[in-house]
Amino acid sequence: TGQERATLTGYTNGVNSVSFSPDGALLASGSWDGTVLLWDMSPYGTVQPQTPNPDFDSDGTVGFGDFLQFVALFGLSRGDAGYDARYDLDGDGTIGFSDFLIFASAFGEN
Repeated sequence: TGQERATLTGYTNGVNSVSFSPDGALLASGSWDGTVLLWDMSPYGTVQPQTPNPDFDSDGTVGFGDFLQFVALFGLSRGDAGYDARYDLDGDGTIGFSDFLIFASAFGEN
């Protein structure tokens, strides 16, 4: 309808990437602050934030293995498409979610 349904909050920087799940039930949003939120799109037009914990091995860091497990659980926005992350784009010495967000934003992926 083109009408605003809700305002998404919870970021310290602006949102730079959003994508609906194929069934429209979830909205994923990402920000330059490194935050990724999943929003449950209820049938009544409200949203409930769901914050996934990507640190699957509980070592206190989010690495590429954690990212792969996150993708396996929550999926990607483009069906069977995948992303090949090989570079540390934010200079922190690891390849993690912020690198993925930088990569996705730079290449127009959502």
